[in-house]
Amino acid sequence: MDITTVFGILGAGLTIVISLYAEGGHLGSLVNIGAIFLILSGTFCATMTAFPLERFRQAPRFLKKAFLYKHEDPAVILQTLFRLAEKARREGLLSLEDEKDNVENLFFRKGLQLVVDGIDPQLIQKILESEIDMKGEEEKVGSEIFGIAGGFSPTLGIIGTVMGLIHMLEGLGRTQGAGDLGKAVAVAFIATFFGVSMANLVWLPISLKLKERMKEEQNLLYCIMEGVLAIQGGDNTAIIKEKLRTFFPNEIEALGK
Repeated sequence: MDITTVFGILGAGLTIVISLYAEGGHLGSLVNIGAIFLILSGTFCATMTAFPLERFRQAPRFLKKAFLYKHEDPAVILQTLFRLAEKARREGLLSLEDEKDNVENLFFRKGLQLVVDGIDPQLIQKILESEIDMKGEEEKVGSEIFGIAGGFSPTLGIIGTVMGLIHMLEGLGRTQGAGDLGKAVAVAFIATFFGVSMANLVWLPISLKLKERMKEEQNLLYCIMEGVLAIQGGDNTAIIKEKLRTFFPNEIEALGK
């Protein structure tokens, strides 16, 4: 579980509640089923309209990824690269045939298979780079979906507020005084509150989190690609460490101790 996502969203919600009570308000003043339905349903429908079905249907997977993310330890990948590099130098590249099946990372395994098959280094690089780009495009969809949702949500909040004000003005002649008028205005603005809150406390942070995850994953994939090419080139561990230092300097430093 990604505790920063969970605690970040819960903490933001708790901050609003504390601020509300600190100003003498109460939670019931923010509860309006119609406004909540408009924001959630409207954002869902508008976002669905913006994407083809095959992309939009991936939204639950990306939402799950924002909360439940299996982090792949770069140190484990680096240690495996160094160990396989030494074995390849001692026993030859064909000795990696038995090792590749023990590698959990599918991209890493594919790279080793290409090396064992004797594919030209430039072709291996081209194949792996194409796969990295393809994965990047697939993962970028998640960030775009929730980023778009974060753009629609405040606008729907304004729509809800305008609807509330129209309803209030229709019944203006029936209000009993300034108190009723003030209450009606407050209810009208609840939609804006929910729209802005959902955008800035949920949808946009999730979009940014997915974007960061994508960067982390691509960084690891490029590191694996460079490591695999270095193994094929017969580089020793010291040279491979220097080549991969730009990807994970802290992990390389820790492994060198």
